[in-house]
Amino acid sequence: RLRMAPTDQKKSWPILQCNNVFVLPGVPQFFEEKLEKICTHFLTSRPIYYSKVALAVEESRFADRLNRAVDQYPLVAFGSYPFFTQPGEPPLTIITIESGDQKATSTALSTVLELANGIQVLKVTEEKGESASKKNDEEGLAAQEDEGEEIEALPE
Repeated sequence: RLRMAPTDQKKSWPILQCNNVFVLPGVPQFFEEKLEKICTHFLTSRPIYYSKVALAVEESRFADRLNRAVDQYPLVAFGSYPFFTQPGEPPLTIITIESGDQKATSTALSTVLELANGIQVLKVTEEKGESASKKNDEEGLAAQEDEGEEIEALPE
């Protein structure tokens, strides 16, 4: 006969991970327990250095140039986000540059600025913290509002 013996062991569920995707249990108590562990993992990871460049150009007109930077810096993540502007306003594209290595991010930023030769650069920012892709909508609107301001000085 098969019988279940009472134990003091707490029921648990594994965290499954495939690349950057985590598979969590559907049972609320197990989900909450595993979510706490995942959040701790992300909160203690190394910082992300990121830069944003707001360009007065349609995304499609800058894509080939940006692809050169992407090929040149395989360990840096690049993003390109077009914003649709009102008729008569210049087009707007936000380029993001992210890496866990501050020097790689700064060097990639310099390359993107060189590749933007002949294109109006509306705003440049460099920061350390959360991923830039989380803030793109806010930054795009801010770049549209700041269009007449000078480029921010970059730290050396």
